Amino acid sequence: MSVTVVITGDKKLNRALKKLPSAEQKKVFKAAARPAVKPVMQQARQNAQRDKKTGTLAKSIKVRAIPRSRVRIGIRVTTSSESFTGNYYASFQEYGWKSGKGNTKIAGRNHMKDAASVKGPAALKDYSQRMKKAIQDTFKK
Repeated sequence: MSVTVVITGDKKLNRALKKLPSAEQKKVFKAAARPAVKPVMQQARQNAQRDKKTGTLAKSIKVRAIPRSRVRIGIRVTTSSESFTGNYYASFQEYGWKSGKGNTKIAGRNHMKDAASVKGPAALKDYSQRMKKAIQDTFKK
C-alpha cells in the first residue's frame, strides 16, 4: 500500500542539484527528504492508532527508500508486510474490502491518504528548504 506523492523541485533547485556529482546528489536528497517526510509518517501512525488496540498497523508504518534504480532516487511512507500474518491487512484498512456472502463493501479508513493530505504540503515546503540548505552547504565545502 502506498500513496504516491511526486516531488519535483523548482528549476533553480534542479539546476543546482545537477551540478553535483551523483553520489553527492543522493546524499543531499536523503539529508533533505527523510526528515521532511517524518511528520507524514507520524501522522499516519497516529491515524492508524485510533482504530486498533494492538497498534501493529501503526508500528508497521515506516519511511523507506524506493526500490533501487539507476534513474530515480526517492523515499516513501509505507507499511511493512512482515508485521502481519496476512499481507493484505494494511491494504484492506487503507482501501476497504468486501465482506460476507452479500459482498458488502466496507469503506477503507484512509490512514495514509489522510496523513498525506494533512501533512503533505508542510512536508513539501520543509523538503524544499532543507534541499536548498543542503545544496548550499555542499557547495561551501
